[in-house]
Amino acid sequence: MLIENGNGTYTAGQGDIICILQLPAKTYHVAFFEEHPFAGQIKPIQDEDLLRLKSKMHHTTGSPTLEGAQKHLDDMRTKIILPDSNIVRDRAIKVEDPVSVWVLPNWIKQHKNLSEVLN
Repeated sequence: MLIENGNGTYTAGQGDIICILQLPAKTYHVAFFEEHPFAGQIKPIQDEDLLRLKSKMHHTTGSPTLEGAQKHLDDMRTKIILPDSNIVRDRAIKVEDPVSVWVLPNWIKQHKNLSEVLN
């Protein structure tokens, strides 16, 4: 969930993430995913074993280089405030197509960085 701060920035939710996706065409796309609870009774995020993430926005044209995508990620970070542990900047995650929904192990419950559960 994004909460507008009134100064052109937004605070992201506890389970929201920013990462770089690498498509088969060798282009790199910065993506913001928002945590969306599973259907049914909603539990505190710390009690969930898995987190469901839905794509909220991504850089559609992408960049031909990882470095270009990293610059775009840095620009996005000036507007979206979230913990460093919820960002993967140092590498791209290879995907076959633009991802709309991910289900990942809950790195928050495991006291890890997002990057550790994406290995």
